[in-house]
Amino acid sequence: GVPDMLRFILRKTLNKRWLTLALLIGNILLIAIAASSPMYTQAALQRMLTNDLGDYVARNEKYPTVIQIYGSSAGGGSGAFDQDLDLLSRDIPQAFGVEPMYVLQNLYLEDATFTFAQARTGTSSNVSGRLGFLAGMDDHVTMLSGRLYSGSLASDGAVEVVISQKCMVNLNLLVGDELVLNGYTMGGEPLRLRVVGVYTNSDPEDAYWYKGPGVYYRDLMMDEGLFRSLFMDATGGTGVRALMFLEFDYRAFQAKDAAVYLEQSAAYKTIFKEQLYRSYTDHFSDIVQAYQVKAARVTVTLRILQVPIYALLCAFMFMVSRQMLELEANEISVIKSRGASKKQIIGLYTIQGLVLTGLGLILGLPFAMLLCQMVGSANAFLEFVSRQALHVSVDARVLGYALAAAAASLVFMVLPVFRYADVTIVGHKQTKSALGSRPLWQRLFLDVVCLGVSLYGLYSYNGQKAALAQKVQEGAGLDPLLFLCSSLFIIGAGLFCLRLIPLLVSAVYRIGKKHWNPPLYTALLYVIRTKNSQGHILVFLVVTIALGIFNAQTARTINQNEADRITYTYGADIVLQEPWKDNSLAMENDMTGMLKIAYTEPDFGRYQTLPGAESVTKVVWDEGGALLFLASANGGAQRTSATIVGIDAKEFGQTADFKTSLLDTHWYHYLNAMSQTANAILVSSNLKTQGYGLGDVLTYKNSDGSQARGVIYGFVDYFPGFIPSGTETTRDGETMEYSNYLVVANLGYLQSQWGVTPYQVWIKAQDSTDFIYDFAARTGTEFVLFRDAKAALIDVKNDPVIQGTNGILTVGFVVALALCAVGFLIYWVLSVTDRALQFGIYRAMGMSMKEIIAMLLCEQVCISGLGVAAGVGVGVLASRLYIPLVQIAYASADTVIPLEVTSGQGDMLRLLIAVALMILVCMGVLGILIKRIQVSQALKLGED
Repeated sequence: GVPDMLRFILRKTLNKRWLTLALLIGNILLIAIAASSPMYTQAALQRMLTNDLGDYVARNEKYPTVIQIYGSSAGGGSGAFDQDLDLLSRDIPQAFGVEPMYVLQNLYLEDATFTFAQARTGTSSNVSGRLGFLAGMDDHVTMLSGRLYSGSLASDGAVEVVISQKCMVNLNLLVGDELVLNGYTMGGEPLRLRVVGVYTNSDPEDAYWYKGPGVYYRDLMMDEGLFRSLFMDATGGTGVRALMFLEFDYRAFQAKDAAVYLEQSAAYKTIFKEQLYRSYTDHFSDIVQAYQVKAARVTVTLRILQVPIYALLCAFMFMVSRQMLELEANEISVIKSRGASKKQIIGLYTIQGLVLTGLGLILGLPFAMLLCQMVGSANAFLEFVSRQALHVSVDARVLGYALAAAAASLVFMVLPVFRYADVTIVGHKQTKSALGSRPLWQRLFLDVVCLGVSLYGLYSYNGQKAALAQKVQEGAGLDPLLFLCSSLFIIGAGLFCLRLIPLLVSAVYRIGKKHWNPPLYTALLYVIRTKNSQGHILVFLVVTIALGIFNAQTARTINQNEADRITYTYGADIVLQEPWKDNSLAMENDMTGMLKIAYTEPDFGRYQTLPGAESVTKVVWDEGGALLFLASANGGAQRTSATIVGIDAKEFGQTADFKTSLLDTHWYHYLNAMSQTANAILVSSNLKTQGYGLGDVLTYKNSDGSQARGVIYGFVDYFPGFIPSGTETTRDGETMEYSNYLVVANLGYLQSQWGVTPYQVWIKAQDSTDFIYDFAARTGTEFVLFRDAKAALIDVKNDPVIQGTNGILTVGFVVALALCAVGFLIYWVLSVTDRALQFGIYRAMGMSMKEIIAMLLCEQVCISGLGVAAGVGVGVLASRLYIPLVQIAYASADTVIPLEVTSGQGDMLRLLIAVALMILVCMGVLGILIKRIQVSQALKLGED
């Protein structure tokens, strides 16, 4: 009955508690990783959307999450305005699913003109402006002078109005001034307006002022109720226009509803497009649309990166379940012989699986939250930093993933039972005595299939690198199969090593079988005879190490190439330029044409004395320059655009950042050559195609048209900040690549030829770049150009794709390591306990305990040592083959320098230390276990 089955499960669990614990750990990890995938993705995407919207606020100083409706009384009178207001306050928020912060209504008379009798000057004039109201304004203003308008006419029949500071200046009004509203009368008398106050916003950060008070520079504001009674109730709203704003808090916009926002926005745009006197605009559609492109890339990338971890976890569950069943095969055969059906035995193990998956769900979900924070704080492979916590939550999608993982786990635990559920006692004894046949994967050559598919994928993708890069730059996600190819290669190569390692051990055994001492001889013989049972531990070792190396090098390559790209394109830690004054206005009014452009140079000395700046240099950077090719094909002069750069060679070499491996010769040699001759120039290598060589003279111009000539002293493919090529889309929609030309000249020579022209200031920071922000705040300096490479590097580290990649690659390796440790312990614990009698016999034959331990160490070297060595080999090979392709997924549109596979020594060291610690801990546990084995008891007859 059921109680007997439960009793059996409980007794079985207690007897095999280590294997059961291993299965539970596997369940927790599988469910946690499955649940953390949508959990992290959703949290990262939410942060990405909020940051994108927040960046808009920082740049424009206003909220992007605003919907604006414009209406005119010609489109249906005053009733239409109230319908619009109702739409904004009720229908639109319901459609978008977000509560609004403010619904603002600004109604005004269109094309109002006022007659203004200035008592101060004794003159009368007509001014045009707008008379209206801003709903709810009373609670959001501070009066700079005078007072707020009243809700009724003044005792003399005048309408009280207030104005902004800008309106006061623009219309030349003061508190107490009166105006007559042309075309409107009251009781036969002209309608008079009296300015009673000047207002400003009560709080500069108040989101109510989507359009600040300064925007109302020609608006006279009055009481809402009075405006309605005078201009809408009496006249039906003739001549009235409306601007209505619905303002949401951008932090309330949910990433998961991005599609809804775009859909609703498009629907309302279509509705209003059909109406003649009404329009609808919003300020977030473009931001949300751009976000969706990035979000698709993040989602695909993160999901695919987790595939190898899922595969490992499922293989682990299957392996441990099978190990457990091999140990319980005797018990199953006894139950079977006593009349239990196959269905009952499968049911028995299904109940056990349900208990384990249930516990896995309970413990896995909190662990998933922990994993999300771990992924979110990853700064590089196996490197974590303190970072703002992600807001993670468990929703229906997360639960769906967790339940799917639990179901998969149950399948992998119950699947091996089908093989053992039909075995009787006789069948079990026959199986046990039979020689181990080759595993199924070897018979089906799955390793060769995996390697074949992965190498074909590599060959195929290598042939379309340019097309893949173009797709990524256009915003498309990279083909998931590209990531799967690298995983298949690692798994296939790992399985292939399982064929080779036993052959290698066998060769070593044969070479010196007459010379090996007893511990080594016995160890080699044991490894050869039990090669099939070692399969799973070897696979885990090889795949774990290989996956670790691949993950480490992938993360390092992605991080390093992004850092190199920013360092190269920025040129220095800080690049800035102040606004330069010139005489262009005087030149426009110069009738003689004799005036030449002249600039006023800002104070450069301030930067040279800045504390925190290691070195500072002037750099003329003129992208509007031109080259004059005298030796063109048609014999005439041919002009082409070029970037003209003017540098002080010594200062520039000390200040600029440049990766020396980009050029065959160290770039300092080029700078030294330039500094020897005043008119020496360096040019881009693509000028060789125009027939130029070293020593040739080249004529070039700056964007002002001033000309200079230089002697070519060197050709360079790359130079700090120079983009060698770019792409542009033709009218036909085709993408064309074009080359950029570069001329680098001595700054002193350029200034002697052209005078002082606008230059950039390049700064190398001693440490942080905070000093430049302090300088700008302290002096009030503004910049027309400002680039901070160190801030850009921090932004890259916080990019959800880069951050998620680092995190998932790290978590993947940690999980693989944990599984490997558990599998390692299971294998050796079972191996040692199973061989207790054998150890007793060896002791009886005269082997010392030291020799037995030496024998186990030799086995470790043959199995674990060779597994680690094979893992390193497979990992390095996989990295060399696949990372250049995987890196394309992370390449930016402005990637200009060659991608390079990099491996940090620290990464490899951390990885090998982690593996060594795992093996040492496992060996310690084994040592304790061996000491506890009572060899004398193991020698009792009938022990086997």
